[in-house]
Amino acid sequence: MKVMVLLICVGFSSVGVQAQTLSDPTRPLTFDGDTTNTQPQGRQADGFPAISVSAIFISPSSKYAIINGNTLFEGQGWSNVLVTKITLNTVTLAIEDVVKTFEIQPTTIKKDVSNVL
Repeated sequence: MKVMVLLICVGFSSVGVQAQTLSDPTRPLTFDGDTTNTQPQGRQADGFPAISVSAIFISPSSKYAIINGNTLFEGQGWSNVLVTKITLNTVTLAIEDVVKTFEIQPTTIKKDVSNVL
């Protein structure tokens, strides 16, 4: 009996186990893995940094948006850029007397239709 248990244990230990790399389904499509540098990079001719509005949240008590990976509320600013207005699809930003409106970036949601009930 002990020999049989030993053979079974040896048999299972010799079976190769491969790890499967899974991707995070909540990860943004443009995510490069670097969470340390969320500040805007480069400036355009009008003085604005490269802006990416990835999400907008509006509730009765507050409005905020995810801009270049930063959570910013109306009236809040970063890197000399002030968030002046947030609507359902746009964020208006100002640098000194220059005002510019940015639209939310389109997002693709992928679903596995084979698991739909």
